[in-house]
Amino acid sequence: MQTTTLALWQSLLITADAALPLFKTALDANPKIEQFWLSYIDALIKGKQFNNAKDVIQQTKKHGVASDNLNALMARLAPIAQTENASSTSPSQEQRSKLLNILSNWTIR
Repeated sequence: MQTTTLALWQSLLITADAALPLFKTALDANPKIEQFWLSYIDALIKGKQFNNAKDVIQQTKKHGVASDNLNALMARLAPIAQTENASSTSPSQEQRSKLLNILSNWTIR
């Protein structure tokens, strides 16, 4: 419990990244405590480790954690996933070159 309290204070006062090892230690010591999972996922999100957060959410579900708090964390990740998907559908360099070629040859009449 001391590790988790220290991790919470560290995530508030320093950075979420600095608190991650402490949250992980608390989780390894007692994976049955839901708050440890939630705090760890929250720190991952704050540290912009979105893929790791998604992975940990899957692990959390395997440990039987299903709560409104977990749903809230998943809801925070949903827009991020949409943004990542939108950016991955950007045109390729080849497509951009073709478009620039078309636009450079286009004249206004």
